[in-house]
Amino acid sequence: MGKKKVPVLYRAPLPLYSMKVDPDTGLVIKKKNVHGPLNAEPLT
Repeated sequence: MGKKKVPVLYRAPLPLYSMKVDPDTGLVIKKKNVHGPLNAEPLT
């Protein structure tokens, strides 16, 4: 019924990539996780 809010920090479907929205520019930043999905930083 209502629009869902887009989270500021969320993960892409693929575990190798994490996506962040830069609060200053509003741009979506894709960061490749060089350590692999096992050492991915948790969402806070």
